[in-house]
Amino acid sequence: MSLKKIFISICADDFGITEKVSTGILELAKKGSITATSCLVNSSDFNKVYSKIKKFKKQLDIGLHLDFTFNPTMKKNIFLNTKDEINFQFKKFEKTMGFLPDFIDGHHHIHQLPFIRNTLINIIKKKYKKNDKKPWVRITSDEYKNIFLRNESLVKSLFLTILGNSFKKMAIKNNLKFNKRFSGIYNFKTSNYKKKFENFLLNINSGHLIMVHPGVSDKKLISLDNVTLAREKELKFLKSKQFKKILKSKNIKLIRLSKYLKSFKTN
Repeated sequence: MSLKKIFISICADDFGITEKVSTGILELAKKGSITATSCLVNSSDFNKVYSKIKKFKKQLDIGLHLDFTFNPTMKKNIFLNTKDEINFQFKKFEKTMGFLPDFIDGHHHIHQLPFIRNTLINIIKKKYKKNDKKPWVRITSDEYKNIFLRNESLVKSLFLTILGNSFKKMAIKNNLKFNKRFSGIYNFKTSNYKKKFENFLLNINSGHLIMVHPGVSDKKLISLDNVTLAREKELKFLKSKQFKKILKSKNIKLIRLSKYLKSFKTN
């Protein structure tokens, strides 16, 4: 009996955070190991690498990794300037990339927070005039049984599922597309990322999104983020033959959600 084909997306977060992380993501794009990446336009290194990811426009969903930590003015005025900051990042993305984001997510999943998500949705509705052109948004929720089955960072996973479920209701109400389920959360401490990744695939269905953080660590990354050496382990695995074999054994096909969701009912 043959396995049913499952269509999922793998998204590499933080493109632009440093040149070395971005180089790793570009390697995976060339190999077809990811189908999405989200851009951290607030990082100074984004200006050095954005032209390279544009070449993969037809192979990848390229999105905006909404952030409120890399801009020093926002650290003090996040509640006052949310609309201005989101608009600024949209404009920066569109100016450098030449198109609007295929999807929206957030650094530390901040796009789902109540005081940000309302503003974000209003901005999306203004910027994307036609429904068929609207971006998909990342929803960080999964079924509770799957969260307990994976047993990865339970408190964080449960919190993000509650937050994601709340955001999902708003997405449905505002006719926005979104990933069906979500995995990829762990504590970034592991000697065997292969096992973690196999765990992320438990009980998945088509429309699923897996978040990854591949890249190469250096002093600059260490000064900016607490996810460092784990990125190298993820990159090594996602470039490996083992990764491809696992997908093949489970009859998983990697797809761009922006294309797939056109005929996929998310709610």
